[in-house]
Amino acid sequence: MGRLDAIDRFSVAATRRVAAFAVLGMLAFSLLTMVDVSLRSWAGAPIAGLNEVLALILPITIVACFPAGVAQKVHLTIEFLAKAL
Repeated sequence: MGRLDAIDRFSVAATRRVAAFAVLGMLAFSLLTMVDVSLRSWAGAPIAGLNEVLALILPITIVACFPAGVAQKVHLTIEFLAKAL
């Protein structure tokens, strides 16, 4: 339990906070998409410029979650078309 353990605990706590904000960003992304689709069908007009804004927000929120996984030593494996290969 030395200095490196304290740094590790701090980095895990800090990256978890960043990841929590990223998850809130993803929820906002989802809600804004639902509102935009609803406005398109009910009012016939989408929110102007929303697609461009969301195209910037989504990658940032996804990448903001990566440090939390690295700090917690969690590895994500995605099997895409594994059986077909």
